Amino acid sequence: MHKVNPVSLLRPMINADFDAICEIRQDPHLLDLLMSYPDKHPISSSDAQNWIAKVLNDKHRITQVITKQNGEAIGYVQITERHRLGAYAKFGMVLGRQAQGKGFGKSALSELFAYCGQELGLRKLLCDVRADNRKARILYKKQGFAEAGCLKRHYLDLTDIWQDVLIMERFLT
Repeated sequence: MHKVNPVSLLRPMINADFDAICEIRQDPHLLDLLMSYPDKHPISSSDAQNWIAKVLNDKHRITQVITKQNGEAIGYVQITERHRLGAYAKFGMVLGRQAQGKGFGKSALSELFAYCGQELGLRKLLCDVRADNRKARILYKKQGFAEAGCLKRHYLDLTDIWQDVLIMERFLT
């Protein structure tokens, strides 16, 4: 049996994406993996929509929705802390639970690398990853990221345990 490679596309957020993005923002486990210091209980739809509105109006953050080939939103990436002279930035990525483990992350990273290199003129991407987030670490390493350091007991997770955070980097040029 031939495995079909999923294709994900990055694009700006549109109104039709709100339900999918709100679902992600209401999942404390996903937000905890993102190190967003979420509430232990899902937030309301209006809180999620307020977060989306805040992100869309933030001039210092670029948010792109990850979609399936049919345009359905399945996650998002954010580019923050962009340093114009140093030509680097931080990014974070999250996929909804149903989209995980299907190759969408790999596809989204390929698009992200092209977008950051060609459109934004970046030479390097950085990301912070919880050391216990094995799936993310494996994905990032397979896509050319290297560990650049470790912040010990840096993030207090939802179970009130301090987690180590790895700093990972990937050169684009």
